Amino acid sequence: MKKLLLSVCLGSSLIFSSAAFAQTASEQSIKQLIVETGAAEMGTMVFDQLLAQLKGAGATDAQIAEVKKEFNVDQLVDLLVPVYQKQFTEEDVKAFLEFYQSPAGKKLVEKQPAIMQESMVIGQQWGMGIAQKIQAILSK
Repeated sequence: MKKLLLSVCLGSSLIFSSAAFAQTASEQSIKQLIVETGAAEMGTMVFDQLLAQLKGAGATDAQIAEVKKEFNVDQLVDLLVPVYQKQFTEEDVKAFLEFYQSPAGKKLVEKQPAIMQESMVIGQQWGMGIAQKIQAILSK
């Protein structure tokens, strides 16, 4: 009985200690991952679209310039690092980087903006169709 209890305790400590030894992803590797995945560039593209919408809504060039002063993608990346660190180990991030630096990963990053744009249009159309159906159900 004592041997069984000792074996269970030893086995449990090995399982938990291996999780404790998993290295937290470094700030540098996470920042590299954010660049490789195109996430930072995507944030800049979204901001540029916001500026175009503001201009279309009548914002002056001076107002646009003021808004531009507030945008710093590096600040956003810095805020995201701890989020990634909570979810991924350094080993995870290295594996992701290996993929995103491969031809397939680079192609995914290259095609993702077009996929997102088309997906948004499809999602809006789908949502409008659902909204019409819901409205019809509610008006009965």
